[in-house]
Amino acid sequence: MLSTGFHLVRAVFFALLVLFNTLSLGFAAWHITISAQAGVPASVTSIFTVFESCVLFLCVILAFLEAIRPFTRTSLIIVECSWTALLSLFQLGAAISATINGPSTFCRPNIPDSFCASSSLLIPALWMKCLLCFGYCFTLLISVLAHRTVVPDIWGETIYTVNWFYADSTSPIQLPIGESRWEKEYSKSHSRVGSLDDLESGSLRQKHFSIDRSTDVVAPWAQEKNHKRGVDSPFSVSKPLADSPAYATKTLPLVPSSYRLSTPRTSLSPSRFVERFRESRILSRNETPSQFGKHLIKKDGGPSFPTTIADHDRPIPLPRLSEWVKADVWKS
Repeated sequence: MLSTGFHLVRAVFFALLVLFNTLSLGFAAWHITISAQAGVPASVTSIFTVFESCVLFLCVILAFLEAIRPFTRTSLIIVECSWTALLSLFQLGAAISATINGPSTFCRPNIPDSFCASSSLLIPALWMKCLLCFGYCFTLLISVLAHRTVVPDIWGETIYTVNWFYADSTSPIQLPIGESRWEKEYSKSHSRVGSLDDLESGSLRQKHFSIDRSTDVVAPWAQEKNHKRGVDSPFSVSKPLADSPAYATKTLPLVPSSYRLSTPRTSLSPSRFVERFRESRILSRNETPSQFGKHLIKKDGGPSFPTTIADHDRPIPLPRLSEWVKADVWKS
């Protein structure tokens, strides 16, 4: 559990606290014992020190109990900040009271030396314990404030569940305020976590969200008719024959008899002559009907042109009703 430097520093603080707490408890018990033997009432400072020392021992045991049993959650951050701050104030009051009422009261010629020794030794032990407890309280508080942006709900976490001063990819991400529980769980499950962590947390996510299994739903409307796709209606596709009247009548529309430019031309044509077609469906080059489709099929069903060109070395034959004209005619 002591995987980071913060846990080691915390262990050192608590070790010193236990040491000086044992010393202060021993000196206070010694003072109470010699007071009872002398038949005089014990000082209130010694009695309060014994009570406060026992409470500190109990708090330290609970703080380290989670290191042995991780699921106890006895070292909550908000609880540890609270009891360290409270005990620091108690120790400060006890140290001030022992300083004022100790040597001035018990270090006199007519009082045994044991009273003076116990009260004098109790003062430094109380001050050291008070400073250590205050130091750990402020260290923990500053560390928590520094990690608020990394762990939003850090006050509800324990000392051992936060990665202190360690930028790890598995650290909890900061979520915007106002998101629903489902969005928070979704963001956590899709955060930058290694593949092994995803495998380990997979069973946990299945507990939060139930996966809807796909089931076959009976559709009564789909059982009315048994259609054969591509054969029965409405999926059948019928192609008209090449010699059918409907197929032969689908021809290319006639080209307009005259052609005029929509806008006057301001520059000369790159070609000297323009080939003009008038009411002609015959192309200037003989091609096969399969290259241009249905518009080259005659009404009687036969092809309009020969399947091959007779001589590729001869000039392109002019179509019917076509002539060569000069480009200058079209400038105006």
